[in-house]
Amino acid sequence: MKKNYLLTLRKIVILNGVKKLNTSISNCFEIFRGVYIERSKYAQYDNYNTLRKVSYLLFTLFILSLFLLSACKHNPEKKSSNVAADSTNSNSTSIIEENIWTRYNFDQRDGKRLFEHYCSVCHGVGGAGDGFNSYNLNPKPNSFRDSVYMSNLSDPNLQQIITLGGQSMNKSTLMPAYSHTLSEIQIERLIKFIRTLVKG
Repeated sequence: MKKNYLLTLRKIVILNGVKKLNTSISNCFEIFRGVYIERSKYAQYDNYNTLRKVSYLLFTLFILSLFLLSACKHNPEKKSSNVAADSTNSNSTSIIEENIWTRYNFDQRDGKRLFEHYCSVCHGVGGAGDGFNSYNLNPKPNSFRDSVYMSNLSDPNLQQIITLGGQSMNKSTLMPAYSHTLSEIQIERLIKFIRTLVKG
């Protein structure tokens, strides 16, 4: 299209001569203005096509997201079969016990978070001394679920073990000191959570 306009401009310049160049340039602008007017007539249709394409795209994304949400929805029958299978396991806990918002207060929840981050590697998530690293340790970590063992440890004793390491209380030298890692408040919250692990 652009070449046609340039050819038209060249013809106008040649036909009218050099003296009428200003007139031919204004004619050329008239031609371009006409093209602009013609394009503006169709601009609304271009916007309509663009809008239609975007709406199709959004509709497709909406349908796809609905499909993915329905695919991700868990099957309640499958969950009930898992609960039935877990109830036969002696180490299983009920669904109510797993709800940390009803089972623990704020300090215990923060202690649970700290325990899972720092301690569960050796002591296990449930505090039974069965963490994945416990098999590499000799002696093995004691179980926090043992009520007899835990009744012999006071809160200050636990605080000293966590702060200064196991060697400070004649426990395992493999228990590291967390005085530079955890604050005093975090250690207190950790102890409050450890106390919830004790089975009566």
